[in-house]
Amino acid sequence: MINFSKIRDLLFSTNKLTHIERIVLDSVAEQMPDELRKIMVSQISAIETKIEKIGRIYKGMEVNFYFKDKDSIPAFETSERTLKMATASLVDPTTGHQTVARISLMDGILFCINFTSPPGDLDVEHVRIHTRIFINRK
Repeated sequence: MINFSKIRDLLFSTNKLTHIERIVLDSVAEQMPDELRKIMVSQISAIETKIEKIGRIYKGMEVNFYFKDKDSIPAFETSERTLKMATASLVDPTTGHQTVARISLMDGILFCINFTSPPGDLDVEHVRIHTRIFINRK
């Protein structure tokens, strides 16, 4: 069966996370200590409510988040303007597709997910994910 919502999400920039983007961000949040998880969950929620635009480039390999009011979103404390906060290795055993997602912050706010290959043929029902967190408690 053709998944038209997946096709639409990949072809057009929408202001909603795709299923695979949501799985990646939720996986990162699940691996964080409680105090950081609360910030991450707030930022994921802000994508759903305070996003101005989600930009997707080259078949969804680069996903950028542009918020309307960043000052109202809880931020991670970082000493760097841009920071790689996590990676997620994804494997779909049904298709053999593998990709790595790199999740980055700008000014302590979620800014970008970069995939090493287009995530479009990953089956969200079967994908396996391994997450590595690089951000620490302050």
